[in-house]
Formats: sequence, structure tokens, C-alpha cells
Amino acid sequence: MAEAELHKERLQAIAEKRKRQTEIEGKRQELDEQILLLQHSKSKVLREKWLLQGIPAGTAEEEEARRRQSEEDEFRVKQLEDNIQRLKEQQLPGEAVLLVPEEAQEDAPDWVDTFQASACVMSASIPLANAGHMAAPKVKSREVYPTSHEDKTNHVAKTNISGGVPGTSPG
Repeated sequence: MAEAELHKERLQAIAEKRKRQTEIEGKRQELDEQILLLQHSKSKVLREKWLLQGIPAGTAEEEEARRRQSEEDEFRVKQLEDNIQRLKEQQLPGEAVLLVPEEAQEDAPDWVDTFQASACVMSASIPLANAGHMAAPKVKSREVYPTSHEDKTNHVAKTNISGGVPGTSPG
């Protein structure tokens, strides 16, 4: 009898743990989606401002439409920031891992920045020829930096000759 009750309690504890893990994962996904949406919205707002800087003032209606669009975009960004903050506040004590990377870097000790930088350099220089079943590390850099002097010369030549995308013909 006692074993059956103990077994039931274990199963119930396992089910509750899975439920909590599912909830935590759902919150993480929602937070990640909100953060990506926020980053996209912020970059869109900055791009719009940058594009509109060089445009001469048009009619009053055009100026009003631009101002209204800018206010709507800024309001949307503010809403997303509030949603992200609300999601962070709803975290359970064991969910402290859900910090936004920028905030994690601000709150982290100094040695973390050094560790992250050295880890990135090391992971970029690991040869993967004999990796077999291992997948290549994910690199978030948008720029490919040349490693040798010859590569640097070719890289500069490719970017400076055409002024466009390498491998495409002008016109």
C-alpha cells in the first residue's frame, strides 16, 4: 500500500514538474518573441528617423502623417518594453535566467565580459575538419573578418573596387 501511494506521489510530482517546465518554456518563448519584436521595432524607428532626416518639409498633411506615424511607432516600442518588464516580473524565483542579454551584461561582473570575448575568439578558431557529428558553432557576427594579410588585401579590394556587392556587375 505504502509503495503504491509513494509511486502515485512520485508520478504527481513528475507531472507537476513537467507542467512547471512547460510554463517556464512558454514564458521564455514569449519573452524571446517580445524581445525580438522590440529590437525590430526599435531598428525600424531609427531607420525611419534616419530616412526622414534628409527629406525637405512637405505639406502640413505630410508632416502630420510623419509625426503621427513616429508617435505610433514610439508608443508601440514603449508597449513592448512594458510587456517585457511585466514578463520578467512574472518569473518564478528559479527563472532568473530569463534576463535580456543587454541587462545581463550590465549586471554581470567584469570577468564575464572577458570570458565571453575570449570564448567567442576561441570558438571561432576551432578547426572543425574532424568534428564528425558535431555541428558548427553559431556565430552571430554579420561581418567576416579576414585572418591573413592576403585575405585582408583581397577583402579590402572586393569592398572598395565596385562599391557594391562582390560578385555582381554594376548596372
